[in-house]
Amino acid sequence: MTLPTAERAAHAGEGAPRMGRAFLDVMALGVEVDGHTLLHDVSLSIQRGECFGLLGANGSGKSTLLRAITRPHLCARGQIMLEGQPLQSASDAQRARVGVVFQAPALEERLSVAENLRLGATLAGLRGSAAVAAVARGVTLAAIERGPDALVRTLSGGQRRRVDLARALMADPDLLLLDEPSAGLDEASYRRMWQVLDEARASRELTVLIATHRPDEAERCDRLAMIEGGRLVAVETPEELRLAAGDAWLVLESGEPDALVALLEPTLGPPLLRSGGALCWEMRDAAERLPQIVAALPPSLVRAAAVRRPGLAEAFLKRTGRDLQGRREGPA
Repeated sequence: MTLPTAERAAHAGEGAPRMGRAFLDVMALGVEVDGHTLLHDVSLSIQRGECFGLLGANGSGKSTLLRAITRPHLCARGQIMLEGQPLQSASDAQRARVGVVFQAPALEERLSVAENLRLGATLAGLRGSAAVAAVARGVTLAAIERGPDALVRTLSGGQRRRVDLARALMADPDLLLLDEPSAGLDEASYRRMWQVLDEARASRELTVLIATHRPDEAERCDRLAMIEGGRLVAVETPEELRLAAGDAWLVLESGEPDALVALLEPTLGPPLLRSGGALCWEMRDAAERLPQIVAALPPSLVRAAAVRRPGLAEAFLKRTGRDLQGRREGPA
């Protein structure tokens, strides 16, 4: 879904980030584990206040990149800079400026909401009145209906995610890393999570780096990096990525795709993509030509026909040859 301009501005807090010196620089970053290269010389430059997305399937390298930012010693080569200072040699105070929400909530299930928040404050280096104030903010952000004394093990997945996000935000980090934060959430919990994020960004210049495989979540970002196989494929705004995928796709589904290609290739050219029995052609006037094309084909050859306006899922498929579930599709 394409968000209207005004709605995208609302999602982005106070609008576009200030341009200038990058807030977070990832420079020719390489990560290797047991002889396998997980990231291939990845470079990114993220502005203060920007919501920057990493869009890719599971196993593409998104989580590895986030882990490398929190644990720079994992990097085999390259450098990560936060406001011009290398994270590899950062002090504890500098590292505390980075909040993290992992793919699975990092909460102690045997403790209450308040106890988890107090533990988070301690780990963030907060003491005394600063810790008390931070926990109070966290309780408000989490907004657990049964109150801060509710045990985490009794909470729903959406409630746990809210507590996890509140714990990451209560120490007022400058940079928030989110690794598939909406995984497993229902629609109401998903919207509530983003409401909390949008409010946090609107109140101050919080920089967000989010890894996701959801196109609707990626639409909320100011810019996106498509990542596949540990390599950056593209870094552009969501709108730029969608526009590059074309105006419209003609999609025909057949039980005999080879026969369908043989009939249509002389006039339409080779399909842009082939996904199982579905064949896609990029075509500006697809809506007008669809009835004529289908009428000229044997009825038994076409199971379904549609015109699709490319979104981020189609843009990713066109750029990488894989869909966002990691399935290899690619050119026919």
